Amino acid sequence: SLLPQQPIRILCFGDSLTAGTSPPFVEEYPYAPHLQAALQQQIFASSTEQEKVVEVTVRHMGYPGWTASQLLESANDVRGLRTLIRRVQDPPLSLVILLAGSNDLGYQLDPQQQIVPAITALHRLCTFEENIARTIAIAVPPSQYQAMVNPDAAKAAHLVNQGLREFCENHQQSKGKTTYFPFPFQWTAATGGGGGGGEGGASPPS
Repeated sequence: SLLPQQPIRILCFGDSLTAGTSPPFVEEYPYAPHLQAALQQQIFASSTEQEKVVEVTVRHMGYPGWTASQLLESANDVRGLRTLIRRVQDPPLSLVILLAGSNDLGYQLDPQQQIVPAITALHRLCTFEENIARTIAIAVPPSQYQAMVNPDAAKAAHLVNQGLREFCENHQQSKGKTTYFPFPFQWTAATGGGGGGGEGGASPPS
């Protein structure tokens, strides 16, 4: 008989894009529940009748308005990244998905000297320090702020994403454990969305 496989546990961590908020709306629409449903459906569809269907749990924690540096500095707080990772045991987290950097553009932080180092430090915290098997670095998405308010922010976002991609491809830096993932949607006036900021909350891993 086949041995039961361990549940898959995933943490999505970041700013308002992870929390699922978009000012001026107060409702939360995090992507984590949709990711969980899609993964569970995919696993169920690929499983045979003799196999035990692996349970997938995706939890999220998003801090609207926070920069990557703030997320890093709060890692040891009660709902900080390191604390959330250590809270999940038996089995531990299989994957951490990080989406950060959008709010940094509003503060006009330097992409190469401030934003990229902070985001990559979050990934190294997961893989080097906490032994998470894999992390995914989601690219900073396009936004209304970049397109209509501050075109320089779009250039900065490109540099951030370029730096993240280089980090992921440099296995000496990333240990080959971090995968770069382009943001799956493009901003248009029809879709709207500010790409960071606002207020909201999230649910910690259980």
